[in-house]
Amino acid sequence: MKQEQNRVFLGNLPAWVTADDIRAWLAADDLCADNIDVIRGFENQESKGFAFIDAPNYDEMQAIIRRFDRAPLDDRILRANRARERPSTRAWRAA
Repeated sequence: MKQEQNRVFLGNLPAWVTADDIRAWLAADDLCADNIDVIRGFENQESKGFAFIDAPNYDEMQAIIRRFDRAPLDDRILRANRARERPSTRAWRAA
C-alpha cells in the first residue's frame, strides 16, 4: 500500500462542496493535505457526496479524521475515516 495509508475518506458531503472548500477548512484548523479529490459523476460531473484527502503523514491524517468525523454541515453529519484500499475486481472477472 502506498499513499492510501495516509488517505482519509470524507463522506456525506453536500453537492456544493469543492476541493477548495475542504482546503480552506483544513487551513482554518492549521491542517494540510497533499491532495484532495472530490469524487464526481462521469457523465454530469455532480458530486457523489464524498472525497479523499491525502495527508502528508499519519499524525496529520488522524488530526483530519478527528476534525471532520461527525462534524455538522448543512443539516448533515460528515463521516471521516481512514480510507481502505479498494479490492481488485480483476480477480473475479478473470475466473
